[in-house]
Amino acid sequence: MKMLHSDTHIYVGVIFGYARKPTVPGWALKQWKGVPPGGRGHYAWRVPCIEMMFDVTARREHYHWLVANIADVHLSAHCRAYRTGRTGGYWRPGVRFAFDLGPSAGTFEASIPLADLCEKPPCAGDVWGFQAYRSKMGTFGVFSGTYDLVGGEHATREFGRIVFE
Repeated sequence: MKMLHSDTHIYVGVIFGYARKPTVPGWALKQWKGVPPGGRGHYAWRVPCIEMMFDVTARREHYHWLVANIADVHLSAHCRAYRTGRTGGYWRPGVRFAFDLGPSAGTFEASIPLADLCEKPPCAGDVWGFQAYRSKMGTFGVFSGTYDLVGGEHATREFGRIVFE
């Protein structure tokens, strides 16, 4: 995983491998039939996806959760602290993302407006909590400095860290 940022966006790039190329199940294609490419759809995490959690205060009081899947559908929500582990309303980011799936490996790229995450761009030395993983219902592949996924991704007590330069 690589991350970059500008004064206006955070950019995320991931290269990942697989034994069998992931596909979108028929039920998902039916469910998201009316969702425009890159649009928001419920249950986005139920097909192969990348999930990212941004804790802009690094205090683990709440965080922005973003799921982007190979069907070109995303889900986003505000989530409360790990003790409650529940979503706290929807977040409507101006995110753009893309998957490119090859025979044995794929890439994921995302561009997320900073204005959707925080009031002002981060300065050098600012620290955010961050969690990211590749997910397919019931399986987790952790990419960040996560300490555990005990109790599920929303119950994780610790996030990895992003330190801005």
